[in-house]
Amino acid sequence: MKPTANYDSSAEGYNQRHGDKVSRQRFERVEEDMVAAARGGHSCLELGCGTGRLLNKIGGNHSVGIDISMAMLKHGDAPRVCQATANHLPFADNHFDTIVATKGVFRYLDPTKVFSECSRVLSTGGLLFVHQYTDNVWSIRRPSQVAGHLNDYDDYDNLADLNNLIRTNVFLWRSIRFWPYVARIPTPIAGRLWSHCVLVFTKI
Repeated sequence: MKPTANYDSSAEGYNQRHGDKVSRQRFERVEEDMVAAARGGHSCLELGCGTGRLLNKIGGNHSVGIDISMAMLKHGDAPRVCQATANHLPFADNHFDTIVATKGVFRYLDPTKVFSECSRVLSTGGLLFVHQYTDNVWSIRRPSQVAGHLNDYDDYDNLADLNNLIRTNVFLWRSIRFWPYVARIPTPIAGRLWSHCVLVFTKI
């Protein structure tokens, strides 16, 4: 099933299914740095905004969201959204100072195109936050590969460099089954302990 059809069919009740206490508290921690940066900037774009959960949290008069699923947008209440793909962003050059892409949305995109497009619409010094999952996390219950996205957190570095984006930070996280439901893993000891990451790129 194509991503658009998949999310169109699951739009109704999406917020209820993904709004449990564990999910809310987990993503509050994972997203806190990008939310702070977006609130401190002048204009923010969210890629794959869905029903607008994060976009509404960021707020502001210059926050915009895009999603490939019109059904997801219709089931949300974010005020400034449009149906579009991040592979071809419908915005002018140098338009935003922050872009956020959460919950592994890059898995639906062409990384070559999306890094080029993000660089184009970001102003110099602007920040791109990419939240992705790994496909190779170690655990006692599942010691082999699990469904995910990145092999390692530096997988996008070369592609970013080609588009005047340099990785300036990385936050590594591991989901856990007890409060606070996610733990930050220090990079020097991360190895295969992390299950998802937030990559921060700056346009130069």
